[in-house]
Amino acid sequence: MRDGGYIHLYEITNTAKPGMRPKEGLKEHDKAFYSLTEKSYLQFYGDEGTNGRVDRVVRCWNTDWEDARGMVAVMDGDTHQYIVTNTRVNPNVGCTDLSLVRSEKAYEVTG
Repeated sequence: MRDGGYIHLYEITNTAKPGMRPKEGLKEHDKAFYSLTEKSYLQFYGDEGTNGRVDRVVRCWNTDWEDARGMVAVMDGDTHQYIVTNTRVNPNVGCTDLSLVRSEKAYEVTG
């Protein structure tokens, strides 16, 4: 069920050259295969405490992305950037479920 393609996980960092005004950009942290999952009521209400909205829930395979909250995710074939609002690591299956909210800001990818 790893049929979604790759999901790329980025850290938000300062991409300005030394001595220049700080500029936020994205630096690649990791990538993995993913599949879209149905958003369950439990996930929705669990995430409602963070910001009240969940746009996508994806399952990332062969990962342990417990520290992914606040990072930016981009999926193959999708032009939108998403902020990771919640993570659920499932070691028995070998995957991490990410709750995503579409980012209002478009970050520049630097590497």
